[in-house]
Amino acid sequence: MLGYVGPISEQEYETERTSTGGHIYQPDDNVGRGGVEEALEKQLRGEKGIRWVQVDSAGVERLELPDLRRDPTDGRSARLTIDRELQLRVTQELKNGIDFANSEALKEQRQKVGAGVAIVINPRNGEILAMASLPSFDNQKFIGGISEEDFNEYLNDEFTPLLNRATSGEYPPGSVLKPLLACAALQAKVITPTDTFRCKGQIRVPWIWDESQGNTYTCWDPAGHGDVDLFSGLADSCDVYFYNVGAPKSQTESGINVHYYNPDDPEPHEFRGLGIENIEKYLKEVFGFGTATGIELAGEAEGLVPNPKWLFQSDLHEYWSIGDTINVSIGQGHLLCTPLQLLNGTAAIANGGTLYVPRLIRDLVNDEGSVVQEFPARKLRELQIEKQHINDVREGLRRTVTEGTALGKITLTDVEVGAKSGTAEYGVAVEGEYKESHAWFTAFAPYNDPEICVAVMIQGGGAGSIYAGPVTNKILDHYFHTPGIREAAQS
Repeated sequence: MLGYVGPISEQEYETERTSTGGHIYQPDDNVGRGGVEEALEKQLRGEKGIRWVQVDSAGVERLELPDLRRDPTDGRSARLTIDRELQLRVTQELKNGIDFANSEALKEQRQKVGAGVAIVINPRNGEILAMASLPSFDNQKFIGGISEEDFNEYLNDEFTPLLNRATSGEYPPGSVLKPLLACAALQAKVITPTDTFRCKGQIRVPWIWDESQGNTYTCWDPAGHGDVDLFSGLADSCDVYFYNVGAPKSQTESGINVHYYNPDDPEPHEFRGLGIENIEKYLKEVFGFGTATGIELAGEAEGLVPNPKWLFQSDLHEYWSIGDTINVSIGQGHLLCTPLQLLNGTAAIANGGTLYVPRLIRDLVNDEGSVVQEFPARKLRELQIEKQHINDVREGLRRTVTEGTALGKITLTDVEVGAKSGTAEYGVAVEGEYKESHAWFTAFAPYNDPEICVAVMIQGGGAGSIYAGPVTNKILDHYFHTPGIREAAQS
């Protein structure tokens, strides 16, 4: 998050010049690399002074031309929105969660687990209160130039400690995307809160050329959830419900409406959901996916919101299918986002409909400690989602804690919480099942007037409720019950 300073490159030395053509830097200067150091390089570095002097043939200074003198200007100091105590707690709880997930992965003969992200944001103004990406690195090693041995150790680490996963890591979000798609579907009027879809553990979508054959799409619970509406669909994270949210009403070339079958039910059920064009529109234009959030950090990734044109022009060179839309509707398939993008969209739902630009910088101060530049909250947009729709989705997230997939994972008894778990599968499926998955969990509290929103992702960690949920619970508990943390974060 902070970055580091390192020797200037020859290209930077030649490129960065004053308005009169002079060099801004000296060849032996250090400049900001990564994180806040790079993003605020111009503000933090200050300006060098200049003296014009007359010297004799021996190089001895004889006099100065005072009219041409320019005194140096000190650089500013940046004060962050990060709360130090909360940052330490978040980092430690994330590490504990990664260690636990890794111990269980070894027992189950899954891949080693060693990386993750935890971010805490104030949904009222976009201030980042804590941001941990593990594994990390010692930025002090870069001052004056890092040794080749240390640099190679970082480069060869399988968990890439030089990557800030919070802003530059791109992952399928899994079910933590469902609240955003629920808002979109309600606004697009393809569902109402009381519409129900029957979940019997899976659906079969027939092939266009052979009605008796088809592709099967399973729900995470093979027993099924029965008749599911918006609230239970979110609380129980029913995949079949969200297949109906995502897959659109459409016809084959022969004029047959695209449909699916439930197990042991000969009756076809037509899709009437958003479709990939609407999904792309809402994720990009409403929730800010597919573009950098604008946080004051260098190297922020944009993520990927796929569409048919992208898929055909990609290395896969495939035509878009109904199955691709079905996968995106549960946060899988080709969809990728950064943890910060996901958290920011979730925070906009938590606060009732305002998408802020996330920010790390509170203000800049001079050597005397006086504020010389403030960085106020910046609204990116008001969500084009009706308030009632947002409130209905929030209610589903409250029920996730009281009766759904987060039941027993959030143990706060004096603070009401809204939450969503997610398990984003990846890798190669064996007989329709994936062995590897990212563990996700998002939450906000207090429910009626949120002041904190949390996202936790453990890379390759497994089930979100089992591995990311307890980390989120610990973070919430520290925030609300450790003396001084809540007060300092909201000051």
